[in-house]
Amino acid sequence: MKIVRLHTTAPAANRDAVRDVLLNRTIVNCGIAAFEPGCCAHKGEKHFHEDDEVFIILNGEITVPITNGPTDIARAGDWVLVEAGEEHHLSNHTNIVCTAMYLIVRKP
Repeated sequence: MKIVRLHTTAPAANRDAVRDVLLNRTIVNCGIAAFEPGCCAHKGEKHFHEDDEVFIILNGEITVPITNGPTDIARAGDWVLVEAGEEHHLSNHTNIVCTAMYLIVRKP
């Protein structure tokens, strides 16, 4: 899992980061997720998907477990890329709702 911080990097790097996530992929599902305070993305244990999942944080912030590393915080304007097969469990550690758009993207 990795966080792409669009609001703190140069525009060219942002373009490249977004292109790398979406280029040659098909969006197979999308929607808006509201993570209530103290809530996790899914009930129960960590889980994984067969396709990549992208969370675009619209407001608030959320705790993200980083692959082979400690947890990190994704804030409004960040993208979180969860690659296919990667176990994940995002959680809202704050007192306000975190809203994110999610995209399920399939590689060819």
